[in-house]
Amino acid sequence: AHGGEAPASPPAVRRTAGFLAPDSDYNLFRSRVPLQATAVGLRESLTWKYFQDGPKDKPPLICLAGASGTAACFYKLMLYLCPKGYHIIAVTWPEYTTHEDWIVGFGLFLDALRLGKVHILGLSLGGLLAQLYVQYRPSRVGLLVLCNSFADTDAFSGHPPALGMYR
Repeated sequence: AHGGEAPASPPAVRRTAGFLAPDSDYNLFRSRVPLQATAVGLRESLTWKYFQDGPKDKPPLICLAGASGTAACFYKLMLYLCPKGYHIIAVTWPEYTTHEDWIVGFGLFLDALRLGKVHILGLSLGGLLAQLYVQYRPSRVGLLVLCNSFADTDAFSGHPPALGMYR
């Protein structure tokens, strides 16, 4: 500082548990749409968490995130489309060890919510799982929208994604 002036402080950044705080749109979304949970399972009960909004008289768009995503990553989509008349359910699924178990669990989740035909938006891993579910129950899915997805996992078999970076 010159001439006895205090140095300018950097702008304050709100932090929550080490992360940047949610934006005002997210806070608005969470104030309007509660996070819900339902437990389903054949051998054991596993909890599926989800946000649901929009008119329930229409088939819902089920949103499935990628491996590192959660139901919350669809909040802006829900804030924009639900007021326009779209029924959206954004899902965080529990841990499954096989895709076969996930497929059965997803069907049980849809049954628990008493849903008939649904539309699915799948991102990355969510897209792969959505494709596998469509093969299992094609009559239950109206539209399938994929984003940054893949059709099988053979390319990843035995090849960790970052292996080439460490050679």
